[in-house]
Amino acid sequence: MAVLKSYTCSKCGGVLVFDDDHSYFDCPFCGTRFSSADFHEDELLSQAEECLKCKEFESARQKYRDILVNDPHNFYALRGLVLSAAGVSSTADLEDPANLENSDFTQVNNELTVALNHASSEDAAYFDKFSELIESAGELKRLNKEFKYITSPMYKKKGKESSALGELGCFIEFILIPGLILDIPVFIAFVVSGISPVIPLVLFFVLLIALGIEIARSNKQSEDLQKQKDEKTDAVRSRTGRIDQKKQETAEQYSALFSKLKEYEPKADEVQNAEVHAGGEPATDSAEDASVDEAKTIVCDKCGANLSLDKIKRVYACNSCGVAYGVSLFFAHPLEKALNAMNSGYYAEAEERFAHVLMVNPTDFEARLGRILSAGRWSKVSDIKVFRGVNYINVNRAKMQIKEAIRHTRLSDAKYMLKLRETMEVVGEIALNKKRQVTAENKLLACEVRVDLNSGLTSDNDGTDEQGLKEAQNELDECRKKALKLEKELIALKKELLEMRNDSMLTR
Repeated sequence: MAVLKSYTCSKCGGVLVFDDDHSYFDCPFCGTRFSSADFHEDELLSQAEECLKCKEFESARQKYRDILVNDPHNFYALRGLVLSAAGVSSTADLEDPANLENSDFTQVNNELTVALNHASSEDAAYFDKFSELIESAGELKRLNKEFKYITSPMYKKKGKESSALGELGCFIEFILIPGLILDIPVFIAFVVSGISPVIPLVLFFVLLIALGIEIARSNKQSEDLQKQKDEKTDAVRSRTGRIDQKKQETAEQYSALFSKLKEYEPKADEVQNAEVHAGGEPATDSAEDASVDEAKTIVCDKCGANLSLDKIKRVYACNSCGVAYGVSLFFAHPLEKALNAMNSGYYAEAEERFAHVLMVNPTDFEARLGRILSAGRWSKVSDIKVFRGVNYINVNRAKMQIKEAIRHTRLSDAKYMLKLRETMEVVGEIALNKKRQVTAENKLLACEVRVDLNSGLTSDNDGTDEQGLKEAQNELDECRKKALKLEKELIALKKELLEMRNDSMLTR
């Protein structure tokens, strides 16, 4: 252990002792324990980045997690966890999907779920796009695997051909030649002894006839095998052509998503000032600021405490959690700014602006509904649906906002929020069913490949491939049937929502 006199306990002011084995600072006076990340986040982040660069992914992952314990919204740490799980050293490595061939996509998706759940609203769009990129990479990996399987050597077929030739060889070696060896001495013995050699001659001709039959059968079998080979070649060529085309389309889609990901990546200064953006805009000396109402009650969006006005700094500050908000956030039509951001597709910004409206008026219906829709990446109630970029994670974020809305909404709006919650449950089922449908489609494609490759090639075919194909088709049919049912439910629920509040600008 080493005593670090430069660090003191924030609780009692005592000198902290560093536990080198566990990387903790302990206070020997009040017993408080601090993580080294509390004092060295920048250093820890730098070490994690270096580990990532050196492909020491497990070490990098541990350091990123240490950072997130104290700073759960840290963009670099969240992104680092995803990159570590993917086994790449930087986002630049993502440009070539081949670098993800050995990635465990289940683990990558788990880390992306963590990132989406903890990222600040400004960073959520980035991780949404990252999730789409990984989904596309997983599809490419699956297609490559299927392509290699289809084009692999057809050892089963080769074995069948050799067995056809082997049967003829066995007949000649074990039946024809021994028969002739036996028949010739018998024929000579019959002739020498003056006995009619009819029996040896009959046996000789029987062997010749049997040889002819065996040759004909072998030729027929060879023709059948050649026909199967031609059919197999055509089937493989057709299948590889389709897979190759889909690979090309998916690769183009991947390239487009990577370009978008770079656009969504926040700049360094934006990330460093994330807390400022989360807390509010910089103070200004605008005309709106001059009309600040000191008696206005504003509730902190982080902890729920009332904010106090600091006239000098021109911010509303929270004495409980320390967050500060620029006064300009609560004036000059904040609801209108939020609606403009949402209609322009800047959902993260819209979420924040709606939150600022709710800090002044927690029961504002438009702001509550707007925040719910922004969380789900929709602009109006009529737009609620599942499409690319909207998945169960977005739906869960919207559900969390609905739960919050039910706690604070007026009694007259409670029925609407409950109906909206019911709608969101159906949307969540649609999102999960879509995921199952994609899995079922992939499974069906794999089963079709196996049936095409193995059909007629083995005499001991027990029908397992055909059974798997039937099960995959039934699973896909069930998903499609459920999708139609859920879509009808969603249409009916949205119609009810539109009728319940046709006066709202967010329902039309």
